[in-house]
Amino acid sequence: MTRTPHPIDQHVGARLRLCRVENDLTQTQLGEKLDLSFQQIQKCEKGANRISASVLFRMTGIFDVSVLHFFDGLTPDSDSEVKKKHNIEFTNLQSAREDLRILKAYSNITDKNIRRTILHLVEEISDNDSH
Repeated sequence: MTRTPHPIDQHVGARLRLCRVENDLTQTQLGEKLDLSFQQIQKCEKGANRISASVLFRMTGIFDVSVLHFFDGLTPDSDSEVKKKHNIEFTNLQSAREDLRILKAYSNITDKNIRRTILHLVEEISDNDSH
């Protein structure tokens, strides 16, 4: 019988993935830091494997975040809302790596006029794409 991951485990896993991507770590690199295999990291990010308290605590040091960071957006009564919210967040996280690459490249541009031009170009493309 296939177990469906709990929505909160999926939420914490999605937050883990976001931290990993933001820090330019592969699943293998993070696994090495935590003494876990990349497959275990992959399962944690999907919510299929629960993250132990000790691993969660070690992740706070790796990513320089609080434990609460992984539960951000959850409330004790939000269990039923997490399923709906997770589907939206997971879709958003799919493009997180590309988004971060764009932000990093953009932040490296020192010329304010070029930055402004790029911003206007992206806004124009975005506006045209939504029609």
